[in-house]
Amino acid sequence: MPPAARIHGLPKESPVRWIPAARVRTELQAFMSEAHAGETLKAVTGWARYARLFTDDDETEAFAFDEAGRSPSP
Repeated sequence: MPPAARIHGLPKESPVRWIPAARVRTELQAFMSEAHAGETLKAVTGWARYARLFTDDDETEAFAFDEAGRSPSP
């Protein structure tokens, strides 16, 4: 699933180890409508939570790569 792989890799590249969800949503919108990008992000996030590919935080709207399972902290 390419969007999940992208979200999984982006925080690893970041010095702070997190990225805002808006960045991913914007990248997805380059390939699909705004509404479809939102639904795709929601589906990928749900699946990734189950697979523990990355951490997400609804409150901060951020994704993080954190092996310890802590919440993203922008």
